[in-house]
Amino acid sequence: MKTRSQVKSEIILKDIQHIVDKDQVVLYEVNIDFDKASQAWLANKRKLPNSMYKYICLGKTVSGGECKRKPINHTNFCSCHS
Repeated sequence: MKTRSQVKSEIILKDIQHIVDKDQVVLYEVNIDFDKASQAWLANKRKLPNSMYKYICLGKTVSGGECKRKPINHTNFCSCHS
C-alpha cells in the first residue's frame, strides 16, 4: 500500500513527464547579483534596532550629506526636496 506522499509524488512525476514529452519545458539562465540587489534595496533606508528599517529622503543637503528626513508618501523625497 502506498502512502499519500508516494501517490502525490507519482502524480507530480507523471505531470512532469507529460510536459517533457511535449517539449514545453523552457529553461532560463538566472544571474542575480544579490550583493548589488541588497545595496539597491538599502539605498533609501536607515537601519533601526530589531532588524527594522525606516525610509529616508534621497535628496542631498547643502553641505552634500544625506537628508535624513522622512519622505512624502509614495515618493523618494521629503517636502524640501520634492
